[in-house]
Amino acid sequence: MQRVARFLHPRVATRCLLFAVAAFFAVATLRPLLRPYAYSDFATFYFAAKCLAAGRDPYDHATLQEVGRSDFGGWIGRYLYPPPFAATLMRPLTLFDFEVARRLWILVEAASFLAACVLLARGPDNRRIPHGRTIVALLALPFAPMHFDLHLGSVSGLLLLGCALFSFAHARRPRLAAAALGAAGILKLVPAFGLIPACIRGAWRIVLHTAIAVAAWVVIAWPWTGFETYTSFLRQVGPVLAGGNFSWFTNQSVDAFFTRVLLVNPDTTPWWVAPQLHRALTMLASAGLIGALVGVLWRGRRTANPERDGWEFALALLTGLLVSRVTWEYMVVLALPCFVLWGRDVARLDRRTLVLLVLAYALCALPLPYAKTPIRSGVGLLLMSPRLAGMLLLWSLTLRRLAR
Repeated sequence: MQRVARFLHPRVATRCLLFAVAAFFAVATLRPLLRPYAYSDFATFYFAAKCLAAGRDPYDHATLQEVGRSDFGGWIGRYLYPPPFAATLMRPLTLFDFEVARRLWILVEAASFLAACVLLARGPDNRRIPHGRTIVALLALPFAPMHFDLHLGSVSGLLLLGCALFSFAHARRPRLAAAALGAAGILKLVPAFGLIPACIRGAWRIVLHTAIAVAAWVVIAWPWTGFETYTSFLRQVGPVLAGGNFSWFTNQSVDAFFTRVLLVNPDTTPWWVAPQLHRALTMLASAGLIGALVGVLWRGRRTANPERDGWEFALALLTGLLVSRVTWEYMVVLALPCFVLWGRDVARLDRRTLVLLVLAYALCALPLPYAKTPIRSGVGLLLMSPRLAGMLLLWSLTLRRLAR
């Protein structure tokens, strides 16, 4: 990134930055603000918070729909997040009408994403890189999965902010870093993969701090959640996440790909119905990805290098995205730390690596048309996993770089 920055005149860099930010607000933020999408994840979060405020169970889908039916006519899905999210972060928004709260949440997510981009623009040792914000903006702000997140009202901006803050602060302010990663880990499991490098290196203090942060978030939310909510969460959400069918095309995990091609499901016509083969391939692929990650981390465990720490954290996040059962398309924004790191070295890359990285970015970042009219049979099942293909390509290139 430093070498690329030399070719950017300050005025050009400033104009590029302003253009990227303006385009992000015009394309990704303004449209859902003016015309919020009725079938949004936010509706589920909002009415789950209302359930908790009324002392009712948000994990009982009938109860959730009953609470929402009074002032909302759109779709309300099952609430699958841990209790602290709806009980604390979403609860203040229940003071507003749904339409107002929906728009406020868009602004919260957009601001979180922009703050994460500012943190990602820092280089090794948190050094300020010339025009780093401009280059990160050009990579991150056109990222279609984040636009999709704002459209649906999900939590990817907060997830990326938590991970970016952890990467930015873990060397100097470990407690702040642990609090950020703990908060992100409460929302989704993928950020917890970011602790794997610390475990391999024996940096148990940051792992302990993160565990304490998660416990602190639970304690803070306890007055609004109580004990029964956690019991309901384990009883009702656990089986759904473990055995539910998540074959919908916006799920870009390895498990989802094999589900679409090898299991009977409500969304696609599989190539071959083979449950045992599905289980074996999913387990082998996941074990291979995790094993390769652990192997390359183990080889470099004695290398004290802040830049390598960033690469290891980014690769761990990518691995988490690939092996999770559910990696909705908007969660692919957690691949951005890896793309930013590659962006710093773009002037030193050979042509083959550069072409592969451009392809990986295109598959992960572009607004591909597969989601509008998915082909649910035959070769079309391959076209339903562009983000998965891009993440696998990015993962392979990053693993090879660390291995060297």
